[in-house]
Amino acid sequence: MTDAKRPRLYIDVLLTAVAAIAIPVYNIGRHHYSYKAGLTNFSDWTIVLGFWSLMLALFAFVLLTVLIVRGFIFNVKFGIKRLLLQIFFVYVLICLFFIVPRFIRRGYTVFTEGYLERIKKDVDIASIQTWTESVDLESLNPSEIYESTLLLDEPEWPEEIKKKFPPDRVDCVYVKKSKNGKVYVRVMFGGVLAGYWGFVVGESAEEIPLNDLFTSEYRRELGPNAFVWYRLRYAD
Repeated sequence: MTDAKRPRLYIDVLLTAVAAIAIPVYNIGRHHYSYKAGLTNFSDWTIVLGFWSLMLALFAFVLLTVLIVRGFIFNVKFGIKRLLLQIFFVYVLICLFFIVPRFIRRGYTVFTEGYLERIKKDVDIASIQTWTESVDLESLNPSEIYESTLLLDEPEWPEEIKKKFPPDRVDCVYVKKSKNGKVYVRVMFGGVLAGYWGFVVGESAEEIPLNDLFTSEYRRELGPNAFVWYRLRYAD
């Protein structure tokens, strides 16, 4: 094979450099996106930002795949030194994929930080707390009852929730009595792809561990008997 047909080393160096830049940029962007998503309750522009952030990660992965293909299909024909060099490029990128995220806070912790700031600023938690203390569950007309959980339609929501959250953006609002007999309200947003998040107001019994995303949900204290939360799957 002539030199003209030989895969150029500078191409592999360039691919490695571009991917090595894309990986930390993606992780930093994901950190920023997660905070802004929480701060804006996943506004449309943060969804677009998240999409392009994901595309950047995919781009880096494609570059890594190209390097692997070039190394093990083409460059193996040009001697062990060139092959080892190609393996080194691939190794560097794989290390970056796993090492860089260790220096960036997990997305759900940053998301709940932004969401906590939003709820504290925009929502009168004391008003909802008063509602939970005075509401008569027997007087409510829930759209669905599951065991002791009452799923509420918009007319039955606390006034503060009606004022601050459009119905088309809310997944559900339900009230429930905790084990100690106190009423609490849980507001839920989200879906399968983004996970679920929201806030709870009222004296709810701590039936699940705090800040344990993978077995229950991650929480941040909003105030006395109130917290914001995030979880990966739908659950009561």
